[in-house]
Amino acid sequence: IYATNEDNTPVPETKTKNPYFFKLLHRVTASELIEQGYLTQPIADIKNGYDTSNLEMKSGKFTQKTIEQAFEGQGRKTSGIVAQVVEASIYRKGVMFFASTIQHANEIMESLPPENSRIITGATKKKDRELIISQYKSQQFKYLVNVSVLTTGFDAPHVDVIAILRATESAGL
Repeated sequence: IYATNEDNTPVPETKTKNPYFFKLLHRVTASELIEQGYLTQPIADIKNGYDTSNLEMKSGKFTQKTIEQAFEGQGRKTSGIVAQVVEASIYRKGVMFFASTIQHANEIMESLPPENSRIITGATKKKDRELIISQYKSQQFKYLVNVSVLTTGFDAPHVDVIAILRATESAGL
């Protein structure tokens, strides 16, 4: 997002495209923010995740076909991953699952307690979406599964577990 480093060396064209800023003034690393208490140390401890080695890209995005092959219909694998997240979240307040497709999100929901879980997708009506988000933020249920809806800019301070069960091409996500 910038053209020139702090030391005035140019950023290679392979690392930036149409930079918004001319120069990086100050760099703060994630580890510095963790050390200062602004971020929480991430924990990635799912033992047997999905095989994403066959994901293919086209025009900078993973193809829908290879996403479906990697994540949908994984039955025991999905239920096992969800069980690990649920077990690790026993004393947590809010858990968000990020699914790769609507079918995958529904498969995740099958392994969550229905009375304590909701799902939001692009197909969720706006009124229903607003109600679900409001209920989640007021901690009326613990598990929220979503597909490409609640990404950058969503704020629910009680969330203390994020389970990313999808691949992403975006460094920001």
